[in-house]
Amino acid sequence: YASRADSIQQRYPDGEPCCITWNSNVERDRFNIFKAMKSAGYTTGFVGKWHNGQPDTLRKQVGLDEDPSDPEVARRITAGYDEMINHLRDGYGIDHVNRVYFNNKEAFTPKATQVHNLEWLTEDALDFIDHHPDDPFFLYYAPSVPHGERLREVLEKGPLMTPLGPIDKLPDVMPPRETVMQRLEDAGLGDEKWSVVPLWIDDSVGAILNKLRDAGLGDNTLVIFTTDHADRGKYTCYEGARIPCVARWPGCIPAGLTINDVCANIDWLPTALDITQQDAPNDATIDGESILSILTGQGKPDDFREGLFLEVSYIRGIVTDRYKYIANRPAERAARAMADDLTQHQATGNPRRVSWDGTANPHKAAWDPGVRYRADTDFPCYFDPDQLYDLHTDWQEQRNLIDDPTHAIARNQLKQILHEVSATLPNAFGEFGKQ
Repeated sequence: YASRADSIQQRYPDGEPCCITWNSNVERDRFNIFKAMKSAGYTTGFVGKWHNGQPDTLRKQVGLDEDPSDPEVARRITAGYDEMINHLRDGYGIDHVNRVYFNNKEAFTPKATQVHNLEWLTEDALDFIDHHPDDPFFLYYAPSVPHGERLREVLEKGPLMTPLGPIDKLPDVMPPRETVMQRLEDAGLGDEKWSVVPLWIDDSVGAILNKLRDAGLGDNTLVIFTTDHADRGKYTCYEGARIPCVARWPGCIPAGLTINDVCANIDWLPTALDITQQDAPNDATIDGESILSILTGQGKPDDFREGLFLEVSYIRGIVTDRYKYIANRPAERAARAMADDLTQHQATGNPRRVSWDGTANPHKAAWDPGVRYRADTDFPCYFDPDQLYDLHTDWQEQRNLIDDPTHAIARNQLKQILHEVSATLPNAFGEFGKQ
């Protein structure tokens, strides 16, 4: 869980309530999936976006408006990039790391380089596969899109630019980006804003799948396509925590299988250990559970989790296949900020803009008028301290059933699970867990 990260414990010591934002880094000395695969004899690779921590010594050496084609500017860009690459090569268990976007593509680079280049990333992923035709390998490919950009401008903005500056030509590794709009139009999708980037990602993923097929590896490779959060309800325990996931493993995963069990990204590490028939190191904390038997159509184990723990901001939750319980327990500072914001709302009628983390929405755009990412608009019970939803009848989480006596048993069961999980974590959370 994110709250176990060293960066969290340094910021919120002695068990005080912790606020989970974008502050939980992947620590180099911790056990992770790269190290698990290496210990099983796999070559490991990473391509794409890294937003999980950077060297403490890294300092921005390049101004936003500087020209990346200027030799001196290019030298400083390369110096910052190399420092980050070397950071990832040292201690994470990654054998191959070469082309990376750091943070949200903006780390230590001028604005002209802060564009997405899937062809540049895809080429490196394909090269990694080419260099290991006979070796077992694990590749983590994290495209930098989507991140804010959804319209066609993402294809037209600096097409020859990378985090390292300009390149001479786009790699010819996937369908030309110039054809994206025409293909959308031919499919009857036109210029819909939600269609451009998904098709571009499809082209990149398709190139990787084709490479596996052409190398004779398609039937012997587990491919997982998933993400870190959904768009609606980002930075909440609502829909932001329900994400798409597709897995392909011919001969092992039955074609057309639909899984409705409550699984999570933290389950991929123990699943990888299960697949490679390994045990975790004695000093490793594994919060996930293997879903190998679920993937292969054999169903979940008898001792599989009763409910999945969710955490973000000063929000915690438990979700089962039917219910979700959400508890909001802000620290004193955050509670005061929310109370002050409520007072101004009652006095002026202006939207409330302070989230459960105690900070005001930094976005000024009309699309985000209230708290961050429109959470109070999309989820009308956002400001209720305790919430319960029946996901079978209300999957969009619009009706809070916390005081409905017909759901009291479910409410009490989920609150008990939250007590039990919280007790295993380092920090207090309201009346749950450590006191």
